[in-house]
This record gives sequence, C-alpha cells and structure tokens, in this order.
Amino acid sequence: MTGAELHKRLSEPFAAADVEWRVTKTRNSNSEGLAVAFIDSRAIQNRLDDVVGPFFWRTRFIPWHQYVPRPGKYEDPSEAPKAPVSSQLCGLSIYHEERREWVEKVDGAENTDIEAIKGGISDSFKRAAVLWSVGRYLYEIPAKWTSLDRYRQIAHPAEL
Repeated sequence: MTGAELHKRLSEPFAAADVEWRVTKTRNSNSEGLAVAFIDSRAIQNRLDDVVGPFFWRTRFIPWHQYVPRPGKYEDPSEAPKAPVSSQLCGLSIYHEERREWVEKVDGAENTDIEAIKGGISDSFKRAAVLWSVGRYLYEIPAKWTSLDRYRQIAHPAEL
C-alpha cells in the first residue's frame, strides 16, 4: 500500500455509530453544555487493524511531567513554585513495508480527573492517531450547545 493509499484509508470518516459527544463546558446553571465530537480508542484500534493489520501497528507509552506555576499572587511569575502535572506520551508506530521500517508519531495528554493514568494513556493514543489522520476530520465539526440533564449529561444525544 502506498503512502497516499494509507493516508486515504486512515482518514476515512467513521460510521455515525462510532462518533460520540462529550461536554467540554457548561452555561445557564449547567442546563446547557458545549458538546464536541470524538471517537474512542477501540474505534481507532479497529481502524488500524482494518487498514494496516493487527501486526503492523504498535504503541509505546512514556509517563512525563510538565511543571507549571502554582496558582497564587506573585510579583514575578517566574518566582512562583512549580507543580508537576502528570501526563502521558504515546508513540504510535506503523510498519512501512516499502521502507522496511517502523514510522512513529508521538503526542501527549495530561492525565484525566477520572481514571487518571488510563485516561491520559487513552487521550495520548487518540492524539497520536490524529497525527496519522485518524479522526482528524472531527476537529472540523463545530461544537454544539445542547441541553443537559440534572447529571450534566447530554439530555438528547440523538439530536447531535
């Protein structure tokens, strides 16, 4: 498969059933939320299996910390104490048959509030997949304000 063919197949849109929505911020006393489209890790894994085969892609994860200034009032922000923010890097490699080598693309994400490390690993994997054009088109779908239920979940997902 040529590079152009690989790019075309990896970047194909996902079935509507694979596209999910999550709320990124709320307004009006949490009765409305801004929803953005995303795909989960399993959809990406299936795409990679289908396009390059299960034995011709691989991941590696590297924990890393970035240090950010702690909140507070400091005359000179450079003097603010730094706090580590735990994050994950994901290297997503695809075997390039013509070149007979693994080609890797790396991206990262901070650990999440829920299932911190697992969430960071999953998010970094999804971000690395976007570097290979998997699901990149989802960033072009406009975010939509939608009604939320009392648990701050999307009240009518079918409308999205």
